Amino acid sequence: FCLIIIITANAMIFLSFLKRGEFPALSENAGIAKFDFFIPGTSTIIILGILGIFVVFLDHRKRKNKTFIILTFIYVVLQFLTAVRFGLFLLILLLLSNYSKDKLKPAMTKRLLLFSFLLILFFIVIGNVRGGNIDKYLFFSGNGSYSGTENSLRNTEIIRYFGYSQRVMQKYIETFPAGYMKGNYTLSPILDLFQVPLLHKPGLSIYGYTATNIISYQYLDFGNLWPLAATIWSFLINQVFSIFVRTESNLLVSYAWGMSFICLTLSFYTYIQSYTFLFILFPLLIIMINLLGKISIKSRRGEEHDISNHSQL
Repeated sequence: FCLIIIITANAMIFLSFLKRGEFPALSENAGIAKFDFFIPGTSTIIILGILGIFVVFLDHRKRKNKTFIILTFIYVVLQFLTAVRFGLFLLILLLLSNYSKDKLKPAMTKRLLLFSFLLILFFIVIGNVRGGNIDKYLFFSGNGSYSGTENSLRNTEIIRYFGYSQRVMQKYIETFPAGYMKGNYTLSPILDLFQVPLLHKPGLSIYGYTATNIISYQYLDFGNLWPLAATIWSFLINQVFSIFVRTESNLLVSYAWGMSFICLTLSFYTYIQSYTFLFILFPLLIIMINLLGKISIKSRRGEEHDISNHSQL
């Protein structure tokens, strides 16, 4: 079932490329090309590939399967060519969450440092391949706030993701009254499920950077009670991790921690409203996959029982 999900996701990306006639990463306008999908709903099907890979990866034996490795490699390459970094980062973080049970030993520390370096390098490479920074370069250089080269601007983009999210947060707090969104951001996965748009959605940016951090959203949702909301959020994530550490092998718990791991890691520039599929679509599929697994185990045990009875006869 998971392999079918990955195959379908790969097929939808490829068909979108055929429709477009080029790879978004190599397009003159990657920002538009990467949203030119094959049919409506394609983006949702594509992102399901992340879940398929994650579930198989949790099985130490099945993740060594050559078919799985090839399909995963194809998915990563195709995602790279779509010029969308977010999906790949979600996949990487979900896979990394599986290693959170292990104590941090020197060998693991070295691997994490190496992986972090490769991740930053990967971020820079995609930023250079996909284009789209020329407009920002012209903007920065035009208003006199930047005097470097276009390549330097591309290669330091990851720094601005951290820096500007804090400045945008300050702008939100200075511009909007506390509690302006009345819980809409936190409820957005449910609102999205029923196609209810966010009310009075504010949109602020600094030099074209719109991303802000979790504090901004909680301030807009809960007003001056945002520290309490942040404390409750932290408590829930801590409880999920505690259960994850104590549990041997459980698909639902592993996914819940993987989702929490993503929210923690990316809280510097996003919040729950960006993760409708993480909180609604993926959990539903996880429940379905878990059910299929239980049915498969019962079926296998039934066959073994029949074989055993036949042998005794």
